[in-house]
Amino acid sequence: MVKFGKRDSSLTRLIAVIVLPVSLLFVTYIVFAKDTPKIDKKETQEKRIDPIEELDISGNFVKEITGTASYYGKRFHRRRTANGERFDMYAPTAAHKKLPFGSILKVSNLHSGKATLVRINDRGPYIKRRVLDLSYGAAKEIEGVGLPKVKIETLLPGNDNPDGMDNYYFGYSVDGPLLCLPGEIISFVDSTTKFEDAYEMVKKMRGNNSSAYLFIKADKLQRREKKNSDYRYYLAYINESGNNQMISDSAMLKREIYFANN
Repeated sequence: MVKFGKRDSSLTRLIAVIVLPVSLLFVTYIVFAKDTPKIDKKETQEKRIDPIEELDISGNFVKEITGTASYYGKRFHRRRTANGERFDMYAPTAAHKKLPFGSILKVSNLHSGKATLVRINDRGPYIKRRVLDLSYGAAKEIEGVGLPKVKIETLLPGNDNPDGMDNYYFGYSVDGPLLCLPGEIISFVDSTTKFEDAYEMVKKMRGNNSSAYLFIKADKLQRREKKNSDYRYYLAYINESGNNQMISDSAMLKREIYFANN
């Protein structure tokens, strides 16, 4: 039989009173620390609203078509198009069977990944299973001189003069999604009455910033066929770090008016 002296008894009491509780606390901390989520200081900061995401109502107007495109060029160069213009095989234009004249299309070659913007000024193609006739210049830009599979995106208003759309703009970009935004949050740079000039300007702007957009007033585009239109094309940049901006009260009010009337 082993007998403990006074010294040994004191050591035992010390272990029971101090060491064991501390060890249990340490083990408990290790177990529960794994399941405790870390608090991200950034997430605790107040989240600001992204005006582009919040105010973009393009989903109400987007029309998408996928199919085979063709092109036309030298044989028709300088001939009259269906809307009365002279066809320029190098200009960013296209022919479609039904889309209104003046409609702006983003056309993406699904094989090459290249995209371009074109304006409808002619009718066609009249061969089955073809959805678009591009000018030679537009087809070349997307590496689609042939019969490429393309995706077409455009914006069409619901009627001639949508309520609440007087200060909204349809936005088109080769690099970004189609947009419909109020003028308050668009950084306009320049404007012109010629689509060809506007697109050339956008391409130059893209060299410095991929968020370059071409805009047109949403209430100007018509669903009905209209040969001659006094369109003005606006060039602008879209601030992709829009979450650092606050939405203006007037912009929100216009958005509410639009949805209340449509």
